Amino acid sequence: MSFRFPPWPAALLLAFAATLFGVLYPRLGRMKVPVFIYSLVMLVMAAAGRLPIRPNQDPGSAHGRGRAVLFMLSDGVLAVNRFRKPFRSAQALILSAYFAAQGLIALSVCL
Repeated sequence: MSFRFPPWPAALLLAFAATLFGVLYPRLGRMKVPVFIYSLVMLVMAAAGRLPIRPNQDPGSAHGRGRAVLFMLSDGVLAVNRFRKPFRSAQALILSAYFAAQGLIALSVCL
């Protein structure tokens, strides 16, 4: 099985990760290296989530791509809230994206 991965989703994910790290960088202190490594892991996870789970591009594959983006969004909001500036709706955004991603995992297995 061969995977065809269009370059533009990878470019968007990389731009999101780089922008997020740039916003967080001034306030990370001793956490710069761990947050950078975690950002790379999340980027690879999100990029891998964009690959088709099944070769025929069925709905389960689409849910796999959605959950990767939702996890990255959830962790991005968590990082901004933790390292940049806490904000009131952060918890709701974090949990909404996280549980939506978990729901897509369940759907991708069922479909």
